Amino acid sequence: MKLAPLPLLLILAAPAAAQTLGDVRARADREFAAADANRDGAVTREEMARWLTRRHADRARRAGITIDQARFVTDRFFGEMDRNGDGRVTRVEARRVAAASFRRLDANGNGRIDPAERRKARALLLDGQG
Repeated sequence: MKLAPLPLLLILAAPAAAQTLGDVRARADREFAAADANRDGAVTREEMARWLTRRHADRARRAGITIDQARFVTDRFFGEMDRNGDGRVTRVEARRVAAASFRRLDANGNGRIDPAERRKARALLLDGQG
């Protein structure tokens, strides 16, 4: 099961309680707003790189992630979210990717990502399949 990494990380980084699609969309909207530095309704590759660096700087430092590795992650995230290839990720594109990731993670189709589904997704991410 291949998942878009950024929405997957947003889902996995949320509180441990079961999450609905509404929860995931709300979190994606908050993160999108934080990344859209110039408030033009779209996130460029540069804005995403700055947001990821700022948002995850402490974790990256502790994990020993280099700037080249951070650029690779940004390129992967951005490439998977920029569905129309225009060099900008809109809120609509970000929400679509988040919703698709939610649907893939909701294995039992009950409209919630429960702790067991989160554990499976975490394992996929750690195995490099997410």
